[in-house]
Amino acid sequence: KLAEALGQNVIVENRGGAAGLIATEFVSHATPDGYTLLLSSSTTHGISPVLYKKLPYDALRDFTHMGLIATIPGVMAVNQAVPAQSVKDFIALAKQSPERFLHSAADIYTTLFRALPELLTIFLVYIGGTLLLSRLAGLVQPGARVDINSFIAGMVALALVLGAFSSEVFLGALNGVDRGQVEAGRALGLKRLHGFVLIVLPQLWRLALPGLANSWLVLLKDTSLVSAIGLSDLMRQTQVAVGSTKQPFLFFAATCLIYLCLSLLSTGLGLWLERRANRGFQVQH
Repeated sequence: KLAEALGQNVIVENRGGAAGLIATEFVSHATPDGYTLLLSSSTTHGISPVLYKKLPYDALRDFTHMGLIATIPGVMAVNQAVPAQSVKDFIALAKQSPERFLHSAADIYTTLFRALPELLTIFLVYIGGTLLLSRLAGLVQPGARVDINSFIAGMVALALVLGAFSSEVFLGALNGVDRGQVEAGRALGLKRLHGFVLIVLPQLWRLALPGLANSWLVLLKDTSLVSAIGLSDLMRQTQVAVGSTKQPFLFFAATCLIYLCLSLLSTGLGLWLERRANRGFQVQH
């Protein structure tokens, strides 16, 4: 596709190794005629200049940055022996861990982000993250500034809040699973991970569903706060429409209906999942 767009032959040469430093050094020494392009990431031009005192290239002087072409999500991974299927599971397990460091870190995280108002958390991630990354970039190039995308900042902030509340839900559900069943699984020869997946996880999911559904509804309403950092969400578009038409009741009422419909759909889905998870159990209402 690139060759068709440029009308030139394009040769892709993969020079892997050293977290991209080999390819980056090669391109930095290439003839600056515009025919040699580097497809790289934040590792070679953002992280490595901060980690290493000496590099075979200068990230700013040796390159002309053309633009962002893709975003890659970050992934949190744990040892396969850890019975955690999500970040919320990991935090709940950490709070039950006998390791003092893990227990204290999980307590600090949940206490902090449950105590802070959601709007303040969004501002801290958006403004504080920009300041932190700018300081790190300033170590490489004095005066450099890094701006965080408002969508990414809002998504991270709301994820931190949801994780803090949901981890407590998972912790309560985890305590509700009979320990005797886990011990019976081990007596039958099940490994720790298999015992968690086959015995604990189905019951954990069933017990945590009501609390998770409630946390989701709270998060759904909190999405209206991201307009404060300039993100063009439903509330911001409503405010723009109100300012243009001078008809606040009409547009705010329409926004209320949209949020109500989303909440009703979420509630219906949550109830269906609860009924499905409670099959074979006698549930008292």
